[in-house]
Amino acid sequence: MKRFVIFSLLLFFPLIFLYSGSFQAPSIGARATGMGGAYTAVANDPLALYWNPAGMGLVKGKVLSVGVTSVKGRAKYETVENLLFSIPEGEIEKNKVPWVFIPHSAFVMEISDKFSMGAGLFTPYGLKQIWEENSYYKYSAIRSEIWLNILQVGVSYKLGEKLFIGGCLGKGYATMRAKQTALLSAMGFPVETKAKLFSTSESLVGSVGILWSPVENWDIGVVWHSSSSQNFKGEVDFSPQGMDSFERDMEMKFTFPQSASLGVAYKGFENWLFSFQIDWTDWSVLDTLEEKLDESIPLFDPVVGVKYVDEIEIERDWKDTFSYHFGAEYLLNDKFSLRFGYMWDPSPVPEETLDPLMFDVSVHRFSLGMGYRAESWSLDLAFMYSQGLSREVEDSENAFPTDGEYWGSSKIVELTFNRYF
Repeated sequence: MKRFVIFSLLLFFPLIFLYSGSFQAPSIGARATGMGGAYTAVANDPLALYWNPAGMGLVKGKVLSVGVTSVKGRAKYETVENLLFSIPEGEIEKNKVPWVFIPHSAFVMEISDKFSMGAGLFTPYGLKQIWEENSYYKYSAIRSEIWLNILQVGVSYKLGEKLFIGGCLGKGYATMRAKQTALLSAMGFPVETKAKLFSTSESLVGSVGILWSPVENWDIGVVWHSSSSQNFKGEVDFSPQGMDSFERDMEMKFTFPQSASLGVAYKGFENWLFSFQIDWTDWSVLDTLEEKLDESIPLFDPVVGVKYVDEIEIERDWKDTFSYHFGAEYLLNDKFSLRFGYMWDPSPVPEETLDPLMFDVSVHRFSLGMGYRAESWSLDLAFMYSQGLSREVEDSENAFPTDGEYWGSSKIVELTFNRYF
C-alpha cells in the first residue's frame, strides 16, 4: 500500500518530470533549424547570442532578428493491466495539445573592427501536455506546462584574424502550470481531488563561446551554457469533490542543467556549407528533488488512515546525454539557399520513471529549410519533423505505477526575419 500513499504526494511535483532531452528546444532560429541545429560553428547572425556568442563578431553593421517557432506535439501510451487502480489492458490514451507559438528575437551591432555586442530573448526549454480529465493515468498528469525564457546581453571580441571569443549574461524567467488528480482524506475516506499548481521563478544565466578558423574553409565552435538554479514559489489549489476548495503555498528548487557544444563547419565545396555538432547536457543534476508546502494536507492511506504531509523527496536518477547534429546549406544563387539537417536526440530518463507527466522518448529529427536574401532584409523558413522511438515500461518505479508502451512525435515550423541597417 506504500505506493498508494506516495502517488498522492505527487500532486506537489506536477512538473518535476517534464524536462528531458526531447523537450529541450532542438533549435532556435529558422536557419539553424533547417540545418538540424548544427549551428555552433556556423553562427554569424544575431542568434549567435544563443548559439555561440563569439559569432557576434562576424555580424557587420547592425542586424535585427525576429521570429516565431510553432510546435505541435503528439504523444500516446497504451496501458498495462493494473487491478489495484482499475486499469485495463491495451487502452490507448492520446494527448490533446494545440499548436504552440514561441517567439525569438535578437539585435547585434558592430562597435568596432574587434568588438561587437547585442541583446536577445529566447526560450530554450518548453513543454505543454494535455490529457483527458479521466485518463487512466490521471494521478500522474492531466495537464503540464513549463517554460524557461531567457533575456540576455552579450559581447564578442576578436582576438586574432580568425579567432573570436564571446560571452553572455542574463536572467532566466521560469513559469510552470499543472493539473492532476490526487486522493485526500475526509473523515478517513478517500476523496478525489483536482490539484492545480502555478508558480514562477527567476535566476541568472550565462554562456561563453569560442569561434576559430584554424585553416582555410574550416571553422570550429565551442560554447558552454550555465545551469540555471530556480527557486519556484507559487500556489497549489485543491478542489475536493463535494467539499470546499483550499490553497497551499509551495516552494520547490529546480536546476536547469548546464550544457556544452562542439561544432565543426566546412565550406570548401563551391556553394556548399556542411556542419556537424555534438551537444552534452548535464541531466544528472536532476537526482533528488524536494518540495515544501506552507501547511500540511491530509492524504488518504488505506492502512493507517490519515497522513499529514508538508514535504517530500523523490529520487529521479536522470542520465547525462550526448546529442548529434548534422546540417548542410546550398546556395542556389546570391538570393536563395536550401538547407537540410538531421539530429539524434536521446532521452535522459530511465524507463522506470517514464510516465505521461514526464512524457519523453528518444527521437530522430529531420529538417528542411530555405532562405531568401535581399539587400536590406532576409527571410528564413524551416520545417522539422521528430519521430520518437517507442518505449516499453514493464517495471515502473513511479509512486503511481505507469507501466505501458509510449510513443511520441512532433512538428516544428519556424520563421525568422532579419533586418540589416
